[in-house]
Amino acid sequence: MGLTPNVIWIIVAVFGGSFLLMIPIAISQQKRKKKSQNYVEQNQDKAILHIYAHSPVIDGEKIKKLEYQRGTDLEYIIALSPGTHTIEAIYQASEPSLGKNVNYKTPVIKSDIEFEAGGEYTLAMYFYSPEQRKSYYKGDVGEDVYSEELDNKNRYLGASANAYIICYKES
Repeated sequence: MGLTPNVIWIIVAVFGGSFLLMIPIAISQQKRKKKSQNYVEQNQDKAILHIYAHSPVIDGEKIKKLEYQRGTDLEYIIALSPGTHTIEAIYQASEPSLGKNVNYKTPVIKSDIEFEAGGEYTLAMYFYSPEQRKSYYKGDVGEDVYSEELDNKNRYLGASANAYIICYKES
């Protein structure tokens, strides 16, 4: 029992259709990357923050009311004036566990973080401490300018693992 010509055409159509659908997605990613690079270049005199979180609020303003870009990983990219800023956000991350991904989500977490002009920063939730990351990458990492270990019982919903909110200044 071999493949009939109709089955072959269906297989070709499915693969061809999938390939055609990937073209606009790739073009969209390239446009987003170029837009975010231009945004960073235009704001070199400010601190650039890449924040991987839901519904961030910066200094009492919702992100949607501020000037920002979305990065290639769908993070928010925002240019901040130098100084201390208060950031409130809901962080979410996934971790592989026994053949499936476990999703973790925090309530709103408030952080006061100092930013320097010309610096590029990443703020996100991680399943390892800054010290563990430095050890793993043999010291070849950005500087952790803010770190908060999440309390599993009170703040980190559904977690059995350690989690941290960390802001790295890229080197």
